[in-house]
Amino acid sequence: NASNSYASLPHSEELEVDQQDTTIHLWFYPTSTTFTSGHAQTILAKHNTGSNPNNYEGYQIAYGDRKHPTLGTPGETGIKIFSCVGACGGATHNKIFRVAGGVPLNQWHHIAISYNMATSVHTCYFNGQPIGTWNKSIPNGTMRDLKIGGSGDAHRSLDGKIRGITFENSVLSDADVLAIYNAG
Repeated sequence: NASNSYASLPHSEELEVDQQDTTIHLWFYPTSTTFTSGHAQTILAKHNTGSNPNNYEGYQIAYGDRKHPTLGTPGETGIKIFSCVGACGGATHNKIFRVAGGVPLNQWHHIAISYNMATSVHTCYFNGQPIGTWNKSIPNGTMRDLKIGGSGDAHRSLDGKIRGITFENSVLSDADVLAIYNAG
């Protein structure tokens, strides 16, 4: 949104996703498909910020229509993951998991991202169903605050609502994620 509003939680070990198996799950309610300058709308971010693209080490979960602002043609909306260790220039640190038909606006959706530390595999879920995997190492202990609903960079805030953010210290099974979704 134009105001670039977001909430920020101070860094803590409980918010690290690189020290053990992790699943992050939450509900979000998107209200627009405006992706200013091709940037995704940030749901959660815990990464370095600044004008130097090599300074973005960390992770981000977002809602968007392409994996990187400068690459590709916009397509159906989906869930974008950014994960970078070390120098972070280029689009190899971004993955978009497209949702068939796009992500419908003005309704609640459940997303979950699990990270298996032994295999470096992320699994993305949308409304209780797995929609893809990505083999990518995750950053090692970014000390940045967790930002909710924005990244701290201009024009990357979520147009919508977020609720029920949970960090699990395990990789949830497909059945576990589906049960959480079904419980609402």
